[in-house]
Amino acid sequence: MVELQLYDSAETLCTLYLSHLNNVEFKPRKGGEPISIIFADVYECLGDILYKREEIKRALHYFRCSSHRRRSQQASKFRTQGPVSTVEEARLRYKECRCQVNLHDASNVIRDLESIPPKLRDCKINMLLGEMYCKFNRKRNAAVAYKDALSSSPYSIEIIEQLVSLGVDAAEILSALDEALRYKDCGALAADGWMHTLVAALVTKRNHEHEKSLINFSKLSTIYPKNTYILTQQAQACLEADQLDQAMVLYRQVRREDPLIVRRMETFGKLLFMREDANELSKLTDDVLEAQARLPVGWVLAAMYSATKGDAETAVSFLDKVGSISVIIKRLWVIACCIAFLGTARRWRWMRGIQRATSSADSCCSYRNAQIRHLLHTRKPDRWTAMSLLSQVFTAISEYYIEIF
Repeated sequence: MVELQLYDSAETLCTLYLSHLNNVEFKPRKGGEPISIIFADVYECLGDILYKREEIKRALHYFRCSSHRRRSQQASKFRTQGPVSTVEEARLRYKECRCQVNLHDASNVIRDLESIPPKLRDCKINMLLGEMYCKFNRKRNAAVAYKDALSSSPYSIEIIEQLVSLGVDAAEILSALDEALRYKDCGALAADGWMHTLVAALVTKRNHEHEKSLINFSKLSTIYPKNTYILTQQAQACLEADQLDQAMVLYRQVRREDPLIVRRMETFGKLLFMREDANELSKLTDDVLEAQARLPVGWVLAAMYSATKGDAETAVSFLDKVGSISVIIKRLWVIACCIAFLGTARRWRWMRGIQRATSSADSCCSYRNAQIRHLLHTRKPDRWTAMSLLSQVFTAISEYYIEIF
């Protein structure tokens, strides 16, 4: 039923089975599993179904019921406590923590995940642990967690990207990668050493060694021509090296290979926005929204397009569709947009807005606040500076959406 996505039927069957188990006349067959384990399995299955239906609170409740059944002598009805000692308990603990993160109740998630012994942590557990460490700025712990995740799944490029973003050296990443591959069946996929080249390319890109980064990405594109991931990374490297024309060529090649691609298109949109290429930005926005209207990136691109047309109000309405974006960022965007497009006569009406924004903004916005204050007190607003500021705000929005989604 679950594989067929018939979640209503699957939920009903689970509840019927639970009713059957609660029948006082029911007795498990001789030599079968204890009744408490049967209850635990059904509760866990029901939790999985509800999680797929995005009923997170109910899913969390049933995962905790399953944990209670498995460890009734140590757990209360509403919360599992104590160290984890089995693979089943580790799996349930992970599912509980995943629900808590989705409910934005992450205060105890790290503690709960750390209670799982390292030998019982699989790739998913280590990745969630690394994500939570990053959220609380515990970068060293996050690097350890992601390296442990890489050891069990060496082909996971996103784990390598996370290690690179945390500032881990190439030698350290390659050491963990080689150790993992030693115990895996590498096959033809890793025979040409492309993963080592990818690590070198990503690390040199992070370190702003543009020439080395572009050389490594060129090697990868020779091995795997027309690959959208490699082309996108190569385009970003060109963008950071101020090779804007080449970046445009590569992004357009990515779009030819996959017109509905969404990944990293906010960066291409920012480049089009800076060049005020409204026509191509409009086409990009339409394609992204057609492919994934639920993701914020499409609405951020729509806001960029409206900004190129000087329509601040419509741009803000598109940002409102994103939902999760900080109100602070939206205020900064509105003010910068008005500076860029509404001119001197109307910019002073936004003084109250900038005061509210700067009084409540957190430290990550302080630099942008200072820039906006400077522009507000400039007799002749510098359009290019204002556009650069808008670009930075879009970058903040894109980084925020990547972190959440």
